[in-house]
Amino acid sequence: MSRGYKRKDSSSQQRLRFCEDSKIDPAFFGDEPYLLAQRNPEVPVYVGSSRFITADLAEKQDHPDILLLDDAYQHLAIHRDLNLLLIDAEQGLGNRHLLPFGVLREPENQWKRADAVILTKTNLATSDTVLQMLKHELQVNCPVFKFKYEVQGLTRLDGKVQLNLNEIINKRLLLTSGIAQPKGFERLLEQQSVEIIGKIEFPDHHDYGAEDVRKILEKQQKLKPEYLLTTEKDAVKLRNFAELGEQIWVLEMEMIPDNLWNDFLAEFLRLKFENL
Repeated sequence: MSRGYKRKDSSSQQRLRFCEDSKIDPAFFGDEPYLLAQRNPEVPVYVGSSRFITADLAEKQDHPDILLLDDAYQHLAIHRDLNLLLIDAEQGLGNRHLLPFGVLREPENQWKRADAVILTKTNLATSDTVLQMLKHELQVNCPVFKFKYEVQGLTRLDGKVQLNLNEIINKRLLLTSGIAQPKGFERLLEQQSVEIIGKIEFPDHHDYGAEDVRKILEKQQKLKPEYLLTTEKDAVKLRNFAELGEQIWVLEMEMIPDNLWNDFLAEFLRLKFENL
């Protein structure tokens, strides 16, 4: 369940179960929720500006055993059984100020509401400093887990061809993306021993248009890379442009949790459903 940030009609509630309806316009659903639905085709994904109303709709329509809320740690109006606090290992706590002067959405002491902390992208940045701050300065005593963000392969935008990672080693790449942290996208590829010869960067959740497509294709023609790559989130919207179907390759990612996380979650679910 998500707000569907920057979708075109933010006032409505939407439901997408990809195995039932894959034709919905991603712009009306939101790129990230659409990608979640695409990668989990049997699971209904809901978007709505009100967490409470959307959760109520989901319960009435699908009767789920579990409601999973994206980016909802600070939304206290809705009851939750498990609070997971995510911290990006690349950013850490930033300058330790709240938005818009920093990266924090709540004061540091609100970690106390967390049942567990998850450090993400720990393969892209050292997590030692963040761990030291959490354990010693903030005295975090709930479990802390590390998640890696790893490349699994590449698929052409039209979905008809796939590549293994070893097929882009030493190749000349042009990157295009509209994400919050394009440097992370770049670092992921640098780990694969490639040559990045150019980048085209758009704002996060960018709503692509014909002028953007022209800009991408012109840059490709000028630099003549062996591969033009984008992210899975951008691919959701770029697939609307048929002229890009055979030109762009999509970097497919997966979050890899440490083994202790699997044990923690399994035990939580066991206790939860035993007590129902």
